[in-house]
Amino acid sequence: MLHLKVLGGCHLESGGRPLHELAGQRRRLALLSAIAVAGPAGVPRERLQALLWPEADDERARRALNQLLYALRRDLDAPLVAGTSTLALDPASLTADVAALDEALRRDDIAQALERYIGPFLDGFALAEVPEFDQWVDGQRARLHRQVLEAGLRAATAATRDGRLAEAEAAWRRLAEIAPLDPRPAAGLIDVLARRGDRVGARQHADLHADTVRRELEAEPDPLVLDAAERARRIAAPVPGSASEAPAPPPIMASQADTSSADSPAPATAPVRPVRAAAGSRLLWPAVLVVLLAVVVSVAVTRRPAPGPRWIVLAELANSSEDSTLGAALAPLMAAELQQAGAVNVVPPARVREALRRMGRPDTLRALPEPLALELAQREGADAVLGGEITRVGRELLVTFRLTDAADGSVLRTASARAREGDALVTGVADALDDVGGALRRRGGGSRRLPLPAATTTSLEALRRYAAGSAAFDRADYRGARDLYTGAVALDSNFALAHAALGTLAYWLNDRPTGDRHFDRALALADRLTPREQALVRARAAGWRGDWRGAAGILRGWLAERPQD
Repeated sequence: MLHLKVLGGCHLESGGRPLHELAGQRRRLALLSAIAVAGPAGVPRERLQALLWPEADDERARRALNQLLYALRRDLDAPLVAGTSTLALDPASLTADVAALDEALRRDDIAQALERYIGPFLDGFALAEVPEFDQWVDGQRARLHRQVLEAGLRAATAATRDGRLAEAEAAWRRLAEIAPLDPRPAAGLIDVLARRGDRVGARQHADLHADTVRRELEAEPDPLVLDAAERARRIAAPVPGSASEAPAPPPIMASQADTSSADSPAPATAPVRPVRAAAGSRLLWPAVLVVLLAVVVSVAVTRRPAPGPRWIVLAELANSSEDSTLGAALAPLMAAELQQAGAVNVVPPARVREALRRMGRPDTLRALPEPLALELAQREGADAVLGGEITRVGRELLVTFRLTDAADGSVLRTASARAREGDALVTGVADALDDVGGALRRRGGGSRRLPLPAATTTSLEALRRYAAGSAAFDRADYRGARDLYTGAVALDSNFALAHAALGTLAYWLNDRPTGDRHFDRALALADRLTPREQALVRARAAGWRGDWRGAAGILRGWLAERPQD
C-alpha cells in the first residue's frame, strides 16, 4: 500500500518511508495530487488535461495523460488510479493524507483534522512551465486552509464556552501554529491561558503574536488581540499564601492519562526535584549540574542563523534529455557560478551528508530531489533551494533553473538557457545562474533563518515540534512543552532526543516513572544517533537519574575529543 502526502509537501511513501521512484517526476506527482484532492468523487479526464497541458490540443493532451498513467502503473507496479472518464485514487493501492483530512472534517472530528493538517497543500511544489496548475494549487491551498481554520475556530470556541479549557487550549494553540498572523487564534489562546491561571503564558503569547505581526506585516496587532491581552493583564493577582498562589498543576504524563485530567489538582506527594539542596553545598553542586544539563542539551542542539552570505541548497536537475550525465556535469558549474560573487554560499557536501544521516536517508545520494532538498534547507536554515529541469527542444537543450524560498516554498526566480551542447550552452547556463544568484542577493542582508535543532529524526514536522517544545520549556511553559514533545514522538516514535526531552520534563515535574520510561527509550535508540547526540542523551539521562559525576564525565570525554565544540 502506497501513501501520497500532499500536505506540507508532496511525495509518495511506502511503509512510512519516502519513495524515490518519482523523484524529479513533478508532473506525475501533480497528476496524483489533483486526483487525490478531488476525493472519492474523482475528477474528469478533460479537467486533468486542461490543468496539466493547457497549451496542447485535445488529442495531444489525451495522449499525454494516457502516457502518464501508464508510466505510473509501470514504474510503481500498482494501478494507483481507477476509473475511465472520471479518475479517482484506487483505495486498494494508494491512500492520501488529504483524503484522511477531508474524512475527519466530514465526521466533524476537529481534533483529528487539526492533527492531520501538518502544512499547506503542495507546500513548496510547483510546475514552473504550467502557471495554470500553480494558480489552481493556490486556490486549493486556500480552500483547505480556510476549511481547517474555520472548523478549528468553531471547535475551540465551543470548548472555551463549555469550560473544557484543556481541550480549548490545545485547539487554540494548534490554530495559532496554523495561522500565526490571524488575530482570532491568538486572542482565543490568550483568553483561555488566562482563565486557566497561566497569566505569564498569556502575556508571552500576546507578545509573540505582536512581534510576529510587526515583523511580517509591519503593522500593529489587531484590537481583538490587544483586548484579550488587556483582559489577561487585569486578572487579579492571587492573595499571598492562598491556595490560588500554588503553582499550576504539572502536565499529565502518559502514566496518568487514564486517572486524571489537565485541569485536576496536582497529587499531594512530596516533591523530588533534584534541584532541592537544603543540606549544604555538597548537595548543591549535583543539583546545579543537573539544572545546567537541561540548559546545555537545549543549547547544544539549537543553532544560530549563519551570518553573512545567504545559503542555498542545490537540488538535482530533472533530466529528460537523452544525455543522462548532463545534470551531474552541470552541478559543479552551478556551485562555482553562485559562489563567485561572494554573496551566496552553497551548503557543502559534507554538511549535506551529515544532515541526510540525521534524516534517516542514505548519505551516498549524489543529487537531491527538490522535495528532499527543500526539507534539508529548512532543517539547516538555508535560504533557498536551486533546482530545475533539462529538456531537449529540437536540436537544442533547454536548461531551466528554479530558485525556491526554503521558508514557504514559493518560487523566487526562474531563469533558463537554450543552446546546442558546447560552449554556447555553458555560457547560457552561466548567465542564467548569474540571474538567479542576483535575485537572491537583491533580497538584502545576510542569512537570518534559524536552523532547526541538529537532531536525528525522519520527520520534519516532528523536528519542528521538538524545537517549539524546547522553546516552551525554556520559558517554563511545561504544558506546552509536553504537548509539543509528545506530538514529536507521535510523528516519529524513534525520535531519541524527543524521548530524552520528555524524560527531562517528567523528572522536572516529579514523575519519575514516566521519565524513566522515556529515558530508557532514548538510550535504546542511542546507537542510531550521531556521536554528539549520543553523548548528550547519555549525559542527560545520567544527570537526571542522579549520576551527576557520570554525566560530567560523558561531557568531559566529548570535549576532550572535540574541544572546539
